[in-house]
Amino acid sequence: MRPAIRPGSRLVLPAVASALAGALCCASSSSGPVHAPGDLVFPDGFQWGVAMSAFQTEGHVENDWTDWAAAGKAPLLGDACDSWNRWPEDVQLAADLGVKVFRMSVEWARIEPQEGAFDEAAIAHYRDVLTAVRKAGMEPLVTLHHFTNPRWVAAAGGWADPRIVESFKAYAAFVGQRLGDLVDQWNPQNESVVYITGLSLVNTFPGGQIFDLDLLHRMFRHTVFANAAAVDALRASDTKDADGDGKPVVAWLVHATSPTYPADPENPDDVTAAANWDYLYNLAFVNALVKGELDLDFDRKIDPTIDISGLHEGIFDELKGRVDLLGINYYARNFVMASPGLIPNVDALPCVNGMCGDLGPVAGDNGNEVYPPGLYRALKEFAPFGLPLTVSENGVADAADTLRPAFLVQHLAQVHRAIAEGIDVRGYLHWSLLDNYEWASGYTMKFGLVAVDFATQARTPRPSFALYRDIAAANAVPKTALDQWTLDGIVAAPGD
Repeated sequence: MRPAIRPGSRLVLPAVASALAGALCCASSSSGPVHAPGDLVFPDGFQWGVAMSAFQTEGHVENDWTDWAAAGKAPLLGDACDSWNRWPEDVQLAADLGVKVFRMSVEWARIEPQEGAFDEAAIAHYRDVLTAVRKAGMEPLVTLHHFTNPRWVAAAGGWADPRIVESFKAYAAFVGQRLGDLVDQWNPQNESVVYITGLSLVNTFPGGQIFDLDLLHRMFRHTVFANAAAVDALRASDTKDADGDGKPVVAWLVHATSPTYPADPENPDDVTAAANWDYLYNLAFVNALVKGELDLDFDRKIDPTIDISGLHEGIFDELKGRVDLLGINYYARNFVMASPGLIPNVDALPCVNGMCGDLGPVAGDNGNEVYPPGLYRALKEFAPFGLPLTVSENGVADAADTLRPAFLVQHLAQVHRAIAEGIDVRGYLHWSLLDNYEWASGYTMKFGLVAVDFATQARTPRPSFALYRDIAAANAVPKTALDQWTLDGIVAAPGD
């Protein structure tokens, strides 16, 4: 079945962008960039940045993914980008790019290789990196958990075991106390729902299972409470205001979203399935950490009498208000077909491996459909939470760097569109600064603005590096770039 996206008109992205330009257009100043008519000018103070993670770049760390790869479940890590040693070069590349936000992670297995035993050399290393980031004029955004665990955490049952809440809280408290004078922007965990569903439904992470609903419910609850506990620990342990804005801790929720569409929009069962999956995948976790609503059976109701896997639903004060800024990671949209009985109250199955046919005319090297209007839909969906938003990851696998310029320009046009409609979007972080280790894909998928030769570790900025540098410097997407870098053949879904 081919996804039937039938809005009745072809989307012409540059035309959309030009029409929107009037909302924030044409600012010029003798002391700042001069903008031409038709440029997409972003608000003053808009934060341009890049994103990367420790495990994917540092190389040679021992954790649960290392063991997973050694068992033949994924390519071996090896040197990665050797960023554990070459980090000064990487920080300088980001500085040369002219961005103001440097999103990175610290590796839990390096900092706490044994439970309660913290490695001072690892902390000293990250202090050196963070000091250099600040000296280069960039604000660090630090993620504490980016998919990998120390071996002792995995041996104790990982995120399926309730002890993870206290373990993660203790780790967060230590890192906050030791790095807080250099960091104000904190994100406890990257893409929690990706991690939860990857472990409990599709077996893409160490310890994973195939459609283990008991594991899904347990992981969802424990992960929500662990994230909230980590925010409390950071707020208590990091009392130093690193950037002088009066806020020692800004708690992010970096949340992967794939706006959900029915595989066949004329099939009411698919329409219902898409709405149900959208709630499970996109909304339920955010509801928990913003509103305190823990909905374990994903039926959009909070019923404290419901017992799922020995766990109870409810509205919890210890969960409410644990997010100051919502980061949106967007790569592609989800198509969903009805699948009654698969997950109670959800009855949906996302399309993978061609299950729903050809998803679109443009795709990255990893097969991800390129669909910029999905980013607009994502920002619009999360605006009602009332939190500032930032695009915390957005990128494309493109070794030839022939698609990335249009991907970048046209997704930024959709960010500008959201801002022009009054949505509070504060920044955009590109994934990634460097080609890196892309999990099950190893080193085959190239997401970097900078190409990495993994044999020599040579870094070579791609043409898109200069494009992004110029956009950040101008705080605008020039009309010339909009006209040059187009995406043909994209058909917008209704509402997009």
